[in-house]
Amino acid sequence: MSPTWLGARLDGDAVFLDPAQARLIHVDPEAFAVWEQCDGHTAAALAHILGLSLRRVNRALKMLAQAGAVAADGERWRQSPLRWV
Repeated sequence: MSPTWLGARLDGDAVFLDPAQARLIHVDPEAFAVWEQCDGHTAAALAHILGLSLRRVNRALKMLAQAGAVAADGERWRQSPLRWV
């Protein structure tokens, strides 16, 4: 996710907007919870912290990574920059 991305919360969900690419990404509450904790944790640690199965965490990470909202640093996950509106 580029630093120009914007984020907004809507009824528990979140949306990430990339104005440069005219791209909008819907993030459900579970994926958003995963995204919030991506500050250097592994997928296994995220599963433990959030009380989710590793499969569900990996599914959320895959979606978030494909969108550019997180990036892997080895086995650790980090958020991409986002400005809330």
